[in-house]
Amino acid sequence: MARRSLRLGQRAASKAICGSMEGTLGLTYPIAIALMPDPILYQEDYYVVLESDRPEEFLTAAAMLAKLEAVLAANPDRIPADVQRFPTIAQQAQYLFNTACEFDLGPGKYLQWYAVRLEK
Repeated sequence: MARRSLRLGQRAASKAICGSMEGTLGLTYPIAIALMPDPILYQEDYYVVLESDRPEEFLTAAAMLAKLEAVLAANPDRIPADVQRFPTIAQQAQYLFNTACEFDLGPGKYLQWYAVRLEK
């Protein structure tokens, strides 16, 4: 019976284990085993907020939601139709937070938010 062996190298930057495997005929086959991505890569704990006439600021998710609620309350005439279908400002803000990254405040004015990962 032929013996199979597996030789693993170092982890590559792409989160894969690279190595080679010896087949039944003595041939060596290169392999790469992909690993699941680290869930921390998908955490969205902080947001950078860009607003007309203001310097950029970094907010937590909770602070970003509060800001969206305040902006929606102050600009009820600018709320898009797809957002208006939600009955409360809190629900409207949550929907915008989950599905958009910009709110139109009028000509020459804007509010944009983008998820960022801050290194410690």
